[in-house]
Amino acid sequence: MFETTRTYSEDQYIKKEELRKELSGVVLESVWQQIQEYRRIFRFTPYKEKPYYVTLNPYVIQKLSFCERLLLQYQQRHKEPTHSSTLTQAQRFYIEQQWPCDISETVKCFHIAIPQMYVQLICNTSIHVILRLFFLLQEHKESLLRAAELMLRCEGLCGLGDGELLQSLYRDILIDHQEHDLTYALLRFLEDLQLQISNRMVSLKRKSRQFLTYDAQTLQEVCPAMSLIQAAFYAKHHEAHHYYTIAQCMQEHDVCYETARTSMDGLVALGWYTKEKVGRKFVYYINS
Repeated sequence: MFETTRTYSEDQYIKKEELRKELSGVVLESVWQQIQEYRRIFRFTPYKEKPYYVTLNPYVIQKLSFCERLLLQYQQRHKEPTHSSTLTQAQRFYIEQQWPCDISETVKCFHIAIPQMYVQLICNTSIHVILRLFFLLQEHKESLLRAAELMLRCEGLCGLGDGELLQSLYRDILIDHQEHDLTYALLRFLEDLQLQISNRMVSLKRKSRQFLTYDAQTLQEVCPAMSLIQAAFYAKHHEAHHYYTIAQCMQEHDVCYETARTSMDGLVALGWYTKEKVGRKFVYYINS
């Protein structure tokens, strides 16, 4: 029983509804109670003033660490300053001139009107920066969105401090505040963050033409949204000033017209090709 409980508590973060598909009756209730008790070992509460918490078990920490590595890779490639921001130009200039700057002093300097518990959260560098970002954004307050960007820029994470990226994460985050356990929301947030950063890394690499040397498997690794057919077709067909057709995709991958059309249009939606009508048919060419 203990091994079962540990598996459900450390190797995943299962809901009771999901557990009900595998267990039932008295066994279900007993195992679920033990899972809840075991999870308390990993519980982290960011505020004394609120009952919300996340469970930082090995499964969640692994997800958090992966996002951190991805973020660092993106930060190394994100050299260009962003003009999309929730802060004023003067505030961004101040941070750039003072960097590395003290977060608490910068918050005072900017007179950002947020409760003290959020100031303490922003300044608590012992808490992982992605966790701090999650706790700020999940409140869905514009003032905390600005505070989040300030925190990220003060820590030198200009790539993640892009106002457009923050706005996207802010819009997508879904929290049921009737539930005190925010771990499920955190996992959704990490998945969204991973996807957002991956898409931006793809965009940066595509601009550098680095993808032209990638095979299908590597393309899928750096762009998970690509299907195998899409990756294989693009790996072979990425020459500038060349046009490609649905018929080519059908023939090379032995698929029907609808599958080929969906694959090619998907590459357009992902930004790899541009679609244009020539005569009575559509052709596709590389975005240079």
